[in-house]
This record gives sequence, C-alpha cells and structure tokens, in this order.
Amino acid sequence: MVVWLFQRTLSLLIDVEFFYLDSFVVWFWLANIISMVATAFMLTYYYYKQYWLTFFSLAFVAVAGICQLIIFYLVLENNRALEPYYFFATYISLGATILYATSLICSEASKNAWLKRAGVLLLTVGLILVTTEVCSVMLHNTQAKVVYQKIQMWAPLFTDVITVLFILNFANEQQLLKSGNVDGAASPKSLQSLLAILSVACLVFTVTLAAMLTQQTGWVLAWRGVGIEKAVELAKPFEPRTFVENKGDTLRYRFMKPLNYDAKKKYPLVLCLAAEF
Repeated sequence: MVVWLFQRTLSLLIDVEFFYLDSFVVWFWLANIISMVATAFMLTYYYYKQYWLTFFSLAFVAVAGICQLIIFYLVLENNRALEPYYFFATYISLGATILYATSLICSEASKNAWLKRAGVLLLTVGLILVTTEVCSVMLHNTQAKVVYQKIQMWAPLFTDVITVLFILNFANEQQLLKSGNVDGAASPKSLQSLLAILSVACLVFTVTLAAMLTQQTGWVLAWRGVGIEKAVELAKPFEPRTFVENKGDTLRYRFMKPLNYDAKKKYPLVLCLAAEF
C-alpha cells in the first residue's frame, strides 16, 4: 500500500516524467515484485482457508497482471507496436479483478466480513475503471476523455482502502488464532519464515530506491522552477518560424543560422527533435 501510494504521489507531482526517471525501471520491477509477494501471501491464505473460488480467481488476476506488466515495460522501452496488446491486456486484467471481487462477495470468503467489504469496494473500483476505459475509447469528445482520464487516475487510490480492509481481516484472524477459534490448516513455519525474510529484503530495497526517486523528482521540480526561464533565454538566438503544408496543417519550429553566415556557402543541417513523453 505504501509503495503504490508513494508512486502515485510522485507521478501526480511530475506527471509522465516519473516514468522516465533514472531509477524508475528498477523501482518498477521492485514494486511489482512486492505485489507478487503480497499476492503469494494472499494465495497461501486462501489455500489454507480453502476459499477455492477466490484462490483461483486471484491466481487468474496474478497471471493477467504479469502479462500486462511485461507488455507495459516493453511499450515503455519504445516498442510502440505492442500498444494494442497492452490495452487488450488491461481489459483482461480488469475483468479478472472484477471476477476476483465477485468471489469475495459471493463465495465462502464472504463469510468473512472484512473480505466481503473489500470485495464490494474492489468491485466498485473495477466497474468504474472498465466504464471509463470503454467510454474514453468509444467517445471522441476531448473534454469527456480528460474527465475519464482524471477518474482513472484517482479511482485506484481506493485500492489503498482495500488494503486496509485486508489488514483488518488479518488482525481479526490473529485474534481468532490466539483464541483457538480458527478454521483451516495451519501455515507451515518454514513458509512464514520465508515470507518474513522476503518482506525485510523488500523493505530495505524499497527505502533505498524511494530515496533515489525522491531526489530525482526534486531535480525535475527544481528544473521546472528555473528551467522555463533558462529555456526562454536559450531560445532567443533561434528564429521562430512556421511551416504550413498544403492541407493547412502547421508545424512551429525554430531556426538558427551559423555564426558569420554566408549565403554563398553550404552548411550541414542539424535537426533537433523534442523528446516525446
């Protein structure tokens, strides 16, 4: 929960530039490894509680999520041809999430009040994301798309509340365990030790990377504070021009002649393209 809340906070501060920070790739894989560890923990819990429908639906969510993450990483590495597959993987992942949420509401897991509440909230978020995703694709109204994108950006924040509900569920399970009133087989101590070791290792790496990302985000914000003025100053020697094609489409650009320019001489042309985010 803390990892994704931290990531969303930084991405809200610097928008898509967050995905191009030097440490993002390592952070990307670490954050998702932590999610996989958490998913493995939940699968283990459902297995020992014998919540089979919830167990298999979460396994489906995990497989769909891994496929989506791999495609997202490849697209981020400029494999733009995979973008249609990413959207398809997103729909599959959202569908799997809705199935998982439904299992928390309608299966044996619903006997646990905290799990049922988490399922209701997760189902609500999933339906909101599916609706806004479909509307943003089908509608061609730019203003409406902006609204849908904002909803898609803020809706996942409720997943942090879902995490709190899961934590409350495990706190309740711990109380039942102490009282001896708990169903299902006991989890092996070796598995508990392994999960504890993985949790500590993830915590150390997360704190280290979070510090690096915070520093790099600070650099981006600092550049935004003074960078615009510097950019204006640097642009002064360049002559502003506009290219208009036959269809009327325009392209604004800047042109700078060489020092001591001589119209009778030939010069190499240096073309600089702005980075695309």
